[in-house]
Amino acid sequence: MFTVTFRSTISLTRRGALASLLSLISVSNVTFGYQPDAPFMHYREKHKEEISRQDLEIDRHLKNLEQRYGKKPNIIYILADDIGWGELGSYGGGKVRGTPTPNLDALADQGMKLLSHYSEPSCTPTRVALMTGRIPVRTGLDEVLFPGQTKGLVAEEYTLAELLSDAGYKTAMFGKWHLGELEEHQPTHLGFDYAFYGLFNGGPWPWMENAEHFDSSNETVGEVPYFQDLPTDYEERYDIKLHGVFEAKKGETPQEVGRMSLDRYNRHDDELTEKILDYIDNNAGGSRPFFIYFASNANQVFACPPEHPKDKYVDSGNCQANT
Repeated sequence: MFTVTFRSTISLTRRGALASLLSLISVSNVTFGYQPDAPFMHYREKHKEEISRQDLEIDRHLKNLEQRYGKKPNIIYILADDIGWGELGSYGGGKVRGTPTPNLDALADQGMKLLSHYSEPSCTPTRVALMTGRIPVRTGLDEVLFPGQTKGLVAEEYTLAELLSDAGYKTAMFGKWHLGELEEHQPTHLGFDYAFYGLFNGGPWPWMENAEHFDSSNETVGEVPYFQDLPTDYEERYDIKLHGVFEAKKGETPQEVGRMSLDRYNRHDDELTEKILDYIDNNAGGSRPFFIYFASNANQVFACPPEHPKDKYVDSGNCQANT
């Protein structure tokens, strides 16, 4: 609940006009009841006994796992970028939408599917909500960050990685960070022990080689999504640094280990997957559980690599337009 009151230093004429308007609608103090979580609160109250029973069951199950394996269960969180919930076969899409998702469907069949939930509509707000558990506007990160901005997730926020680290987990992040490009905003300064990541969304990657691209192709500006007619010296001219791929360990300065290109971007999720598999192999037998946060890139800009087979599930026109 909140109350709207009117305080100002406007002229008497305007003040009188405002008073007249309020008198016409018979309002001098307006109270609104707005509760965006009302459906959740109603459901929680209606099913509180069942929810309590399930919570106890989950607690017992986790305790049994910890006793059996000598440590808490490992956690792998995959954040898929720019995919509608109805695209996956497990939610009615898959072949119906033109692209089967058998592996993701199998994961859904073995786990839990959420049918009433909330999601942020864009990149940075999604990530800050996940990392902090807070409404993005409360952190100041309610917009998509682009190169050159100095905003970012600050150390005062208590992140999911810090929470799990305090609970004894090793923490690692792979993929699209997109929560700020200053060093203090990067993952190993905010709870992650290790990270292999990029700072931006898919939009800026083509900027790095746009001049070469247009010099070597017959395409014009606007024909390919996200390409922009930028000068070759834009970094110096506008003082905007386009960073590539970073690798970092907690307590060390993040190191840029490679530039990004269209070709690398198309295959970057494969590169990240190999990194994740290596991390699992190296840590699965350890005494501490691990938390892996994998934020994918593939759906951001490109639909498929140039050599993708034009099978019956792939729109070849879109494939060509997005590579």
